Amino acid sequence: MLARQFGFPVAVALVFVAVTSNLAEAAPRDIQIRTIDLEASTIELFNFGGEDEPLDGWRFCTHNESRSRIYSSSAGLNGVTVEAGTSLFIHLKDDSPGGSDNLNRAQIGAITEIDRGPIAIGLYFPGEGFLSFDTTADIADFLQWNIGGAPHPIADERSDEAAGPMGVWNDIDGWISTSEQTTKIVLTDETGAALHGPGDYQVLESEPPVEPDCNGNGVMDSDDIEGAVSQDIDGDGVPDECQPAKQNIQFTSLDLAAGIIEISNLGSEAQALDGWSICGSNEVTIQIYTGDGGLNGISVAAGASLFLHAQNDAPAAPDHLNLSTLGGDTLPSLDPGPYGLGLYFPGAGGFIDFDNGLLVADYLQWSVDGVNDALAGNRGDEAVTGGVWAVAGAWVVTTTETTRLVLNAADGFLHGPDSYQAISAPTGGPVFHRGDATGEGTLELTDAVRIFGFLFLGGDAPSCAETADANNDAAVDLSDGVSVLNFLFQGGPPPASPGPTSSPCGPDPDEPGSPGDLGCESYAGCAAEG
Repeated sequence: MLARQFGFPVAVALVFVAVTSNLAEAAPRDIQIRTIDLEASTIELFNFGGEDEPLDGWRFCTHNESRSRIYSSSAGLNGVTVEAGTSLFIHLKDDSPGGSDNLNRAQIGAITEIDRGPIAIGLYFPGEGFLSFDTTADIADFLQWNIGGAPHPIADERSDEAAGPMGVWNDIDGWISTSEQTTKIVLTDETGAALHGPGDYQVLESEPPVEPDCNGNGVMDSDDIEGAVSQDIDGDGVPDECQPAKQNIQFTSLDLAAGIIEISNLGSEAQALDGWSICGSNEVTIQIYTGDGGLNGISVAAGASLFLHAQNDAPAAPDHLNLSTLGGDTLPSLDPGPYGLGLYFPGAGGFIDFDNGLLVADYLQWSVDGVNDALAGNRGDEAVTGGVWAVAGAWVVTTTETTRLVLNAADGFLHGPDSYQAISAPTGGPVFHRGDATGEGTLELTDAVRIFGFLFLGGDAPSCAETADANNDAAVDLSDGVSVLNFLFQGGPPPASPGPTSSPCGPDPDEPGSPGDLGCESYAGCAAEG
């Protein structure tokens, strides 16, 4: 028809014009999505053509598993040109290093977050002066991916246009297959051809994480826990046998008179007390808990102790805390009993289930004459279940004169009444102030000087040796003088019971004739107290 109407040369010329016109229209498809970097959250556009390509009016349309048709701004790429053979990087975290070849998402508008899928990304250009998302002709490039290559009905919202006649995607149901380890999706076709499919992309993977096997039994920790081969009481994903036992934290002494609870770490590794709590009950009040965050940030080193002061008289030292700072309710006052005291640590999710005996780090209960009290001992059953108390109805035997309870069987987790020594203040013995080595009724620098003089300069021994044993460790030595100086000038702990001159005079808590009894022949410092 053309040959008859215009002659053969003219017809050929018209066909040539039509073809070259179509080629010119197809030039935008030289701009292709070459790399999706999932770790860096960047999209690389590359110009495979021989001429620079301005991106005025170009837009992205992206889709994910919950939302389709997320459009970037109609003017977001205005003024941007991708030179032939170069790249443009879109930074979805808005962390562009700068330069004309880098843009932040904030500059071009909405684009979905990119992950392992399902995700679909289309790049569109204005074909006839305006851009239509409903026509194949205006799609420069398109790709879609998902874990395992599984199709997704929302994320593939525009795949039909991309896979239409003269389209850029060769399979409407085709998805690039990714995995949880996928880090990049890279176009392997470097020819500049417009039509691609899943087979034209390389999926780069990171090394899969190595599952830990902390106990070396050849089975992954998660499988040990799931198969009940290992316990994971605190729910942190690590078998309990691979961690310091929480039950290494134990009540090692209770000073009932001074209201001091000593908690010691009998293990070989430090133990953080985040989320731990104490529960106390007596014959009147039951299940009184300290705050579940009161011990956050506190760690007890191996072989060290933490002293909790119920009378809020803690010295300014890191291993001494006032119970009131722990929050929660106020524990019942320490006395000879009946009393039940438990120490608990958090389980799965960081919460303490006080009914779960496996979350009891330590427990003890005491009463005058060992008489059972159902209220004070209401948590004994859980402690027995948790393996830290021998018998729910068993009590450490105290008297009305008992002033201290001391753990004397620190060789395991399971304790009972025989594991503790109940110490009573001796009656009729000499009374004194601990640390007052001069016997003047005041505690000052001269007392430390008196101790050092006795130890190193041949000075006279204090007439009441117990006053010089400031830390009551059954010996007068350098540490006693240092202890007095630390208390006076460094905010250290006060001298041991019966305490310094700011406390009432009292007897030595050690039994007469015991290794801890150093003797007290005379002491005049209590005269002012009558």
